Amino acid sequence: MFVVLVCVLGAAAFIERRPIAAFVVQAYLLKYGIHSSFTFDELTRGRFVAHVRAGWEMPEFSADSVDVSLTYSGLFSYL
Repeated sequence: MFVVLVCVLGAAAFIERRPIAAFVVQAYLLKYGIHSSFTFDELTRGRFVAHVRAGWEMPEFSADSVDVSLTYSGLFSYL
């Protein structure tokens, strides 16, 4: 029963990874007093595309599309 629960929770986290990632980034920046808004269009292990807005009503930074490719080295390059 425990294995089924873990599989269901893992599948739910994978399906909802975009809002979860946006929440994590926003919470991290809020710890430093930066109010932000993130919307991920694409989120994979090596790449993400997002709409970004940082700041209050008049954002100090905003981008319609941020396209980031990630390269891993060491142990993480094989996962």
